[in-house]
Amino acid sequence: LVAVPPGGHVFPQCFGGGKAGVGFTLFLTESWWTEGDGGILELFEDDARSSKIVPKGGQLYIYQAAACGITRVLSDEAPQLAVHGIFVQAEPASLPGGLSELFASCQLSTGDFAAEDRELLEAVISPKYLDLGQMEWLCQKFEEESQLRLPGFLRSDCLEKISAALREGDSKGGLGNGWQLLGPVLHRRLCAFGKVGQGK
Repeated sequence: LVAVPPGGHVFPQCFGGGKAGVGFTLFLTESWWTEGDGGILELFEDDARSSKIVPKGGQLYIYQAAACGITRVLSDEAPQLAVHGIFVQAEPASLPGGLSELFASCQLSTGDFAAEDRELLEAVISPKYLDLGQMEWLCQKFEEESQLRLPGFLRSDCLEKISAALREGDSKGGLGNGWQLLGPVLHRRLCAFGKVGQGK
């Protein structure tokens, strides 16, 4: 979760030594945010190609990029708030079945998904979370409590594939360098540095 304050910016950050990875950004900016408020997400595919995304609250982007940055926040009213993540791969990877275009255009407040979009999402997300009434209730709950727990969000078969890939990655490299993985997976998972329980 990154909050860029008014007047702040983020210099372009490389992913995994500049190798392209599959990244995501979930914008949590205010509903009134426009291009004039700054905080534009810049995606760099390579030295010659880049693209810019104007923050829009509630919108999720999934993309391929080698680096990203955030331009200066021009608004004095609020920070540019977003959740960012990246999965770096040894070789550039493609998102299956048009998911890149799908997630770049999906926004909960625009109504139901198109039939082809819904078909793609149903392969990944549990059906109960694709119900429009449930989406509206979750939006309201998040606004009230500033947090959400979504048990069973991913389909079990999709979750198993992701878990297997993560286990394989951990078995090859692990955390190391003094970091320890703690906490139950289904509640709070975190990385702690040093010898836990000894004041370090």
